[in-house]
This record gives sequence, C-alpha cells and structure tokens, in this order.
Amino acid sequence: MNPTDPAGPSSLTGRLTLQTPLGAVLSESRIRLLEAIDRCGSLNRAAREVPLSYKAAWEALDTMNRLAPEPLVERLTGGRGGGGTRLTGYARQLVRLHRAMESSQQDILDRIGPVPDDVDAPTLRGLIRPGMSVDVSVDLRSDDSHGG
Repeated sequence: MNPTDPAGPSSLTGRLTLQTPLGAVLSESRIRLLEAIDRCGSLNRAAREVPLSYKAAWEALDTMNRLAPEPLVERLTGGRGGGGTRLTGYARQLVRLHRAMESSQQDILDRIGPVPDDVDAPTLRGLIRPGMSVDVSVDLRSDDSHGG
C-alpha cells in the first residue's frame, strides 16, 4: 500500500480488448467510435466526438471491417443531406456484446474488493480465481430493426 495515498487500497478496473494474431480488433476507443457513428451518422463527426483524427478513425473502421465476418457499416451516398455512415445490425450486436462483457468483467473485479497497492501478482491471481464465473449471453445474429 502506498503510505502517502490517503485513500488506502485501490479498487480494480479492467479494460476489455479483443485480440487476433493481426492485433487488436475491438478496444474501448474502437467501440466508442462505433457508438459515435451510430449517434452521429457520420464517420467525420464520430471521429471528432471520440476524439480521433479522421485518418485514424477511417483506418480503425477499415481494420474492423476487414476482420469482421460481416460488414460493420453501410455507407450512404448523396441525397439531400449528403452521404453518411450507418452501423449494421451486426455492429450494434458487437457493441452490445462488448459492453455486456465489460460490465461482467467489472462485476468480477468489484467482488474482489479493494486491493493493497503492494500486492504481488500470485496473490492477486489467488484472489481472482476462487468461485469466479461469468455468464454473458448475446445473440450476434444481424439485427435489422434499427434500419441496419
């Protein structure tokens, strides 16, 4: 424990990232980008909201699209308001799955409780293992009910 820290032991938090041999497919910033696209209807506006440069947002979206078994976005062209970008039902399901897994992960970490700052890795693993189980069930079939 840090003797200068008046708060005492710290709570655990985690970050959920889906890795493939090609690198990170889903991370917090990529999920936030998908959520922003869903709200904004535009990759450019979503990138500003996250915040990411347009180039970084485009590259992240391109990578996710290439690695996903189904398209994550539909590009809308022309029209009165110009073009845009819309999430597919599959992308919405992927975002829901990620958020559900993230919530379950945090529930487990919350059950462990505060951990002294000076705890070593073997002791921490011992705190996590006993009786910890999570059940996350999300249907990844396409959901076209949102126009995707």
